[in-house]
Amino acid sequence: MVVIYTAKPGDTLYAIGARYGLTPEALARFNRIPDPNRITVGQEILIPVGPTPNYYTVRSGDTLFILANRFGTTVDELVRINEISDPSLIYPGQRLRIK
Repeated sequence: MVVIYTAKPGDTLYAIGARYGLTPEALARFNRIPDPNRITVGQEILIPVGPTPNYYTVRSGDTLFILANRFGTTVDELVRINEISDPSLIYPGQRLRIK
């Protein structure tokens, strides 16, 4: 399951992560944030809670490589279980099986 948290004034990835038992680096990696010390007010932060979700809805900017790293799998595995014919072509709104 993934919780969506909207950053408020004074928030940091350290403080947000501490609430969920995650490091700022893990949150930055999961959200593709290049600098874990820098988030903006209103920014949506995805927080993985519980086991890895079985499905994920593709967002703008996602690639199979990014998703494989985020969910601890491989591009080849995502291609196989989702029967993707062109690994370079996924689109926002597409629902992918993760496990």
